[in-house]
Amino acid sequence: MCFKMKLSLKYLFLLFLPIIFYSFIRSNKNNFFQNSYKKNYNNQGIIGVWKTKNNDLKVEVFEVNGTIYGRLVDFLCNHKEKLPLIDHKDVKNPNPKYRNRSWLNTIVLFGLKKNGSNKFSGGFIYDLNNGKTYNASITFNNNIITVRAYWGIAFFGKSLVFEKAIKII
Repeated sequence: MCFKMKLSLKYLFLLFLPIIFYSFIRSNKNNFFQNSYKKNYNNQGIIGVWKTKNNDLKVEVFEVNGTIYGRLVDFLCNHKEKLPLIDHKDVKNPNPKYRNRSWLNTIVLFGLKKNGSNKFSGGFIYDLNNGKTYNASITFNNNIITVRAYWGIAFFGKSLVFEKAIKII
């Protein structure tokens, strides 16, 4: 009986360990990102603010511990009511906890690792319009990056082309 109880406690601990770890990461996420990305912002290359050719989307790309992230800093939305970006809410997020957060400064690009001299892969991109997360890769050439979003196979995806923004909004 005592052996079975020790065994069940062991499995109970193993069951709750990932939940505890996940809770810790989530509770420290904002401080982690806010404090870390500023340190690496002056790096050359992919780090910085990027805008689409028609200037309707701006993303700040930053590095934390060798991993590339991107946060939304500006988006011109064509809604009927012209709301500022801070008033747009992540209503389609699959996690109800995040449905009331603003689009402004939301991490939309995450988990990318350098894979060659001008390629980053193995990450994900979050689409605020539909609440879905896709695989992502980035190709960097001079002052242009191409972000490829796809499900499963990169061939069946969509690319967004960004150019380096001159100044932060």
